[in-house]
Amino acid sequence: MIAVRPLGPAALASMEEERRAYHATLEATAGRVRPVLESIRREGDGALRRLEQELDGWGGALRVSREAWERADARTSTPVRQALSTAAERIRAFHTAQHPPVIERRLPGGSVLGLRFRPVRRVGVYVPGGKFPSPSTVLMTAVPAKVAGVPEIFLATPPQKGEADGLSPAVATAARLAGVDRIFLLGGAVAAGAFAYGTASVPKVDKLVGPGNRYFTSAKRIVMGEVGIDTLAGPSESLLLFDRSAPFDLLVRETLAQVEHGADSRARVVVLGGGLAETFARRLERDLPSPETEAQVEIWVAKDLAEARRFAEAVAPEILFVCLEDLASWERDPPPCGALFLGPWSSVAFGDYVTGTNHVLPVEGAAHFASGLTTFEFGRWTSSQRLTHADALSLAPVGSVIAEAEGMRANAEAMRARTRPWEPNPATAPSPPSAPTAPSPSSGTHPGTRSRRRRG
Repeated sequence: MIAVRPLGPAALASMEEERRAYHATLEATAGRVRPVLESIRREGDGALRRLEQELDGWGGALRVSREAWERADARTSTPVRQALSTAAERIRAFHTAQHPPVIERRLPGGSVLGLRFRPVRRVGVYVPGGKFPSPSTVLMTAVPAKVAGVPEIFLATPPQKGEADGLSPAVATAARLAGVDRIFLLGGAVAAGAFAYGTASVPKVDKLVGPGNRYFTSAKRIVMGEVGIDTLAGPSESLLLFDRSAPFDLLVRETLAQVEHGADSRARVVVLGGGLAETFARRLERDLPSPETEAQVEIWVAKDLAEARRFAEAVAPEILFVCLEDLASWERDPPPCGALFLGPWSSVAFGDYVTGTNHVLPVEGAAHFASGLTTFEFGRWTSSQRLTHADALSLAPVGSVIAEAEGMRANAEAMRARTRPWEPNPATAPSPPSAPTAPSPSSGTHPGTRSRRRRG
């Protein structure tokens, strides 16, 4: 039976304990992951082949050939192909709308300050395998990279032993739709190491993105710095907040959907009203797919909306689903969360697959300081400045005072030098002119011209 408890310090303590346990698991996993990464750094492709045989039982090709890719793509059913195409278009449209602008500001003296976005050269996207392939993750990671203008996009996914050539048809189709350049059959920490360090057959990338299991996440944590990363994934966690206006049938379906992502997924339900919470708990229990699922659901009763909001702000969940009579304040000023879903029609599943927003989101409270995957993740910002003499004259007195206060006298002088006339560069003494030579009788050229004919 699912317990219904009052919201308070115990709810927050429960969540924090689970997060500490997960981070402890990552620390323990790192001890197994580091030797894998070191062997890839030292041995390159030889380590990749050996590790894939040991860890995934795969002895086939690690890079998917164009012919194998096309064969897998051709096996995708028409309904799945059409659905992936529609999802790709929606994801592309939403992320195109994010495309970074060129930012410029002009100073009074005519100087131009700029901030420009430039895509990274290479991106490696990881698509977990698990029980089922994840073509939606292909679209969520590779499409934004393509929109950002990344020239080369590589994909790694664990080999599917039940599939010809080791590649899932749906993943092959999604990769084609997203504009992926190459596919590698590499799993977890092996994929992270290959992309971070590079081998003879797997190029080193500038950015590594995508979710994965604790081995992949632990590896990302270790190689961060060798390569840029998006965020550290973890168990899926959602916070569902509702009152009497919410339809129970939809909320039951939503709760069950949130714990389907994995045995370690958590759905925390906060209800405004004790009797309502008890009724919901009994209704949910009727549809639980297994007794184990019960441990993945927590139900809490909030005294009022203010207490519920304070809890949401403290938790900073990956997913926040709000189904209340008054949604306007939550939409206008959302608490920290990876993604916000408002109202009974806004199933989180729509966002996971087809609306166009991204499902690669911060977990474990990282929404306090991090965001979900966007176009901006696939590039870098470069500031620029082109100063005029007039602005140099006005800025030097201010900047030189600050530099002097920091003991940086050469910096102060570099600014003051722009306020004084420049000394001309030393002139280079001209070379004495050479005496003209008489033309050869057979040359047919005039002194001071050069023949285009070369001597044999």
